[in-house]
Amino acid sequence: MKLRYIKANDIYYHPIEIGLQDPDKIEGCFYPVCYIKKLSLGRYQVDYYDELLDFYKNQNNQIPLSRIILYPNGIQEIKYEI
Repeated sequence: MKLRYIKANDIYYHPIEIGLQDPDKIEGCFYPVCYIKKLSLGRYQVDYYDELLDFYKNQNNQIPLSRIILYPNGIQEIKYEI
């Protein structure tokens, strides 16, 4: 099963892979890279990288531009696709 989204505190978090372009914008405009990792005790870690180029710059250091930890008491919904 693949994670589709997590809804926490009325905000939806979608995993976004590398190189996904926004079809509504000029060619070459990429969505931010977002990784969602399941931690222990029902927690989730959401890491954001700015764009494709910034991801490659930070890949060696493994430092995301933004990191959010979601705790079970704030998670409202988790959706998987089969």
